Amino acid sequence: FGGTLSLTDTEVYADVTNGDSAGGPVTLTAASGGISLVNSNIFTGTTGNGAAGAVNVTTLSGGDITLTNTAIFSDTTGVGFGGNVNLTALAGGNVSLLDSFIYTNTSGTGFAGNVNLSTLTGNLTTTNSIIFTGSFGSGMAGNLNLIGPSITSVNSTFDAAAFAAGTTGNITLTAINNGTVSFSGGRIFADTFEANTGNGGLVSIQGGNIIFDDGFSLNATNGGGVNGSNLAIEAANQIELKNGSSLITTVAANATGAGGNIRLQANSVTLSGGSRIDANTEGAGSGGSIQLTTPTTRLTEQSQINAKTSGNGQAGSIVINGAGGMLSLDRDSQISAAVESASGNGGEIQVNVGRLELQSGGQLVSSTSGTGTAGSINVLASQSVSVSGQGNHASGLFAQSDGAGQAGDLTIATPQLLVENGAEVSVTTRGSGMGGRLTIATEQLRVLGNGEISASTEGDGAGGFLTINASRSIELAAGGRLTARSLGTGNAGSLDVATNRFSIRSGAEVSTASTGTGNAGKINIAANSLRVTEGGRITSRSTGSGNAGSININVRGRLEMSAGEISASSNQGGGGQVTIAARDIRLDRSSLISTSVSDGNGGGGDISIRARNSFFAFDDSDILANAQFGGGGTIVIDSPLFIADLFATVGRNPGQDIS
Repeated sequence: FGGTLSLTDTEVYADVTNGDSAGGPVTLTAASGGISLVNSNIFTGTTGNGAAGAVNVTTLSGGDITLTNTAIFSDTTGVGFGGNVNLTALAGGNVSLLDSFIYTNTSGTGFAGNVNLSTLTGNLTTTNSIIFTGSFGSGMAGNLNLIGPSITSVNSTFDAAAFAAGTTGNITLTAINNGTVSFSGGRIFADTFEANTGNGGLVSIQGGNIIFDDGFSLNATNGGGVNGSNLAIEAANQIELKNGSSLITTVAANATGAGGNIRLQANSVTLSGGSRIDANTEGAGSGGSIQLTTPTTRLTEQSQINAKTSGNGQAGSIVINGAGGMLSLDRDSQISAAVESASGNGGEIQVNVGRLELQSGGQLVSSTSGTGTAGSINVLASQSVSVSGQGNHASGLFAQSDGAGQAGDLTIATPQLLVENGAEVSVTTRGSGMGGRLTIATEQLRVLGNGEISASTEGDGAGGFLTINASRSIELAAGGRLTARSLGTGNAGSLDVATNRFSIRSGAEVSTASTGTGNAGKINIAANSLRVTEGGRITSRSTGSGNAGSININVRGRLEMSAGEISASSNQGGGGQVTIAARDIRLDRSSLISTSVSDGNGGGGDISIRARNSFFAFDDSDILANAQFGGGGTIVIDSPLFIADLFATVGRNPGQDIS
């Protein structure tokens, strides 16, 4: 046809009924103009062995293809294949669907037809429209392919599904020449069902920029024994999820097959406005994994990336791979691997970046509230990790158990680690499950402004171990804390620290503690120099019936205490021991080294101090081993030079006289 072709209120049918011959195609071609279909229907189908005819709508020289309130059907209920639906603008024309419907289907053994929308240089747009290719029989659903320089979808639905024994089709959207793919509202479905005999398909979206906005959702739910559909999204520049948009794969409660994986690759990935990426399992099948490969990942405004199990299946892992780049979470956003009241094990969180920044409530969390073991968190940041501030909750990295399952381990390896302004890094158990291990390998660690690094038990499970190796220095200031504690019946884990220079000042603290029947853990410190000043403390204490833990400090060079404290105390249980070895030791400004038991028959812990060169105690500094009812501990000082002023005290106080 030479000009513009317009069909309004038109019905076109091309049927094959119970025959072997192929149906003829429906072909609309405009050589020089566009094609407009308004309030029209086109139908091709077969109920026999012959293939249904294709629907071909083509403009050859820049004309647009426009469907308005129009439906195109291609259906097979027999052995024959369904016809393809092809909308093609070859030389610069646009392809647009408004309030329209394209449907290919098989209800028999034949394959459903594919849906192909393409334009070489124009725009491809769908508005309030549906494109569906499906199988209600044993044949395969068709594939859905959109290709053009830009693809825009507004409140539209794309679906490739098999509802019976057939196989789900693939969905492919490609913006050529690094164009933009944009979704505003609407949905993509790539589900698999119980009767399916083949694995799910692939949803592939490619372009320069890919934008999901206004509550758009891409869902791939696996309801059967096959594997679910995978999601692969690749952008040369950026991928954005905004305003409650979501990418989700799920294993349904009655399913045994694995969930689909979610893979994003771009120069940057941003989630905002409560958007989310989820890979869940509610059944026996394993959940899918989530992998982001990008130099820059940012989550903000309560956005989330989750891999969780609420069934018997194991949750998938979350991998953020941006070597040399940045992962940033702020404004109560979260990356989480969870076991929710289930027996399946949790997946791991693996982060490989240059910088990790958690601010204003940003969190990485591994948790279990069931019998399944929580997954581990492993962070490798080649430049730095910064954990700062609070939003609706504290910023931080958390590995926790609230049930019988063991908490996961938390490992951080980075040259610079900063925890400040109420932020936390912790492993915790609140149930009968054991706490995980918290391991930090860094050059420089700073914990400032009431920041905390901790290993805790608040239930029956034993607390996790806290191990820190800082090759250059550790600075604790302004209420910063390193702690291992027990608030329940479980024993607290130990706290092991090795560094070159260690400074504890301005109310900061290294501690193990017990407030229940569990025992406090041990503190082991190895450093080249140690300063405990301005109200800084190293303490092990029990305020319940548990015993205080021991404190072991080994300093190659100088231990300096100025208005500082090293103490092991217990209210009712036995007092912990304090063992200190250093080249030189200096105490001034009322510093204190002590062991004590204030209300019980347990004996006070011993104090052993060895200074290889010299030991000075000035300005009312004290070394005390007290017990109110039991025997006081023994104090042993070994130094070639020991000098104390008149107001310094070294003593053992058995009985009730505590001074």
